[in-house]
Amino acid sequence: MSEQICGSVGEWLAYAKHDLDSANFLLSMKPMPIEIICFHCQQVVQKQLWTLFEQYYKRNVLKFQFLEILKNFMEEKCIKS
Repeated sequence: MSEQICGSVGEWLAYAKHDLDSANFLLSMKPMPIEIICFHCQQVVQKQLWTLFEQYYKRNVLKFQFLEILKNFMEEKCIKS
């Protein structure tokens, strides 16, 4: 695996951790900003999936490619009859 991919994966996981930390921090606010907490949780999942795809495909995944890659991955691996 190239250093570029390892660096990219590490960066995305760090960003995901920041989102998770933000969501946890926001849980203590009154009133609780549910929409913002949900957004950060969604970002955690997306960034972790991003790292999975970068590891699986052994290349950087561009932002605009993410949904297409997710769709293709699901069709290839999960939605076979």
